[in-house]
Amino acid sequence: MDGPLVRAARGGSQSAFARLVTAHERSLRGFLRKSGFSDADDIAQEAFLAAWSSLGRLRDDDGFRAWLFGIAWRKALDQGRAARRAAHRDEVWREEQAADAPREVDPADRLAAGGGPGRPAARPAGLRHPLPGPGLVARRGGGNPELAAGHREVACEPRT
Repeated sequence: MDGPLVRAARGGSQSAFARLVTAHERSLRGFLRKSGFSDADDIAQEAFLAAWSSLGRLRDDDGFRAWLFGIAWRKALDQGRAARRAAHRDEVWREEQAADAPREVDPADRLAAGGGPGRPAARPAGLRHPLPGPGLVARRGGGNPELAAGHREVACEPRT
């Protein structure tokens, strides 16, 4: 039944292939939807494109429908595998991000650093003013004399 259209399409007739698409697209999309593929329209489109480019490999011109459905089935399985791989990659990434995320400072650690309830922890050595604020003085080396050797303090006054 499809043999003459397949032969014409193989010869380069786009209209013959368009008639094949019209004859089979509804049943192919229905088959994919009933098989549980929610993106049946996309898969069918990919299957028709693959069929057009591979038409020269079709052995039995009258077996076009079965051949097309086989292409669509393999495309659907490939897409499902790709979706599972992507979901797994996303899950691994989320787990890595959660493991690398900074943790809240434990209240006991805050107290040990010199802070208290409602007070920030002690400032690092070398800072004369809390951050942020006016009149910040920064020292090279963060107060470490070895790193600061030969450098002078820089005072930063806020703009008015």
